[in-house]
Parts: sequence; C-alpha cells; structure tokens
Amino acid sequence: RSAEPLHGLTMLWEAAAEERLRRIPIPAVRAMVIRKVEAHARAQGLTVVDLAAYEAALAGGFPRP
Repeated sequence: RSAEPLHGLTMLWEAAAEERLRRIPIPAVRAMVIRKVEAHARAQGLTVVDLAAYEAALAGGFPRP
C-alpha cells in the first residue's frame, strides 16, 4: 500500500482506520470523510481516530468502501 501522507488529517489515525480512508479514490470525498470522522472523534473525546470511531462516524452518513 501507498505510504504517501494523506492531506487534511488534523488528528492521529490508527493504521486500520487510515487504511479504510485510503480506499476512497476521490480526493474531495476523502476530504469530506476526514472532516466528518475527525469531528465525530473529537465530540467523543478521542485524540486518535480508530476503526470503531471511523465506522461510527460514517454509520448512515457516507457509503463505506
């Protein structure tokens, strides 16, 4: 897999959540997902985005790749 940095991240992401994010091929959609997931994680008091936070943030909101 690509080790290129993902643009737009403002929090730390666990590898599994970041890998799921990398599956989104369209940069604009990826940016929207980053904003939504990080806002959800912050609202939950998290400092690191894990796969559970990623999935919870997108439940019913965006299709998951």
